[in-house]
Amino acid sequence: MKSKRVRTIFTPEQLERLEAEFERQQYMVGPERLYLAHTLQLTEAQVKVWFQNRRIKWRKHHLELTQQRLAILRQRQINASGAAAISNALQPVETDMGACSDSMEATSGQEDN
Repeated sequence: MKSKRVRTIFTPEQLERLEAEFERQQYMVGPERLYLAHTLQLTEAQVKVWFQNRRIKWRKHHLELTQQRLAILRQRQINASGAAAISNALQPVETDMGACSDSMEATSGQEDN
């Protein structure tokens, strides 16, 4: 039976350095990863897993941001198309009222005669 793996708890200093390296490059391999692990007094496997987990977190965050932006754009399109539809619906009403007014004047002019 396999024993349960112990969860690594990173110090604030280690996390700060790992985050800084992640900002610089999302993939760290080979000698760079080995050097970073040695510098932070971690194993290469711990650094590797941290980068894997951080990439997953980054993708999830950016997916959520993209979905939020799309929702905002869709809402703007709906609002814009709704405003255009209202504007278009009002134009014939204004034209019709003008025509009604003209015909009423013509009719009322005939009654005076």
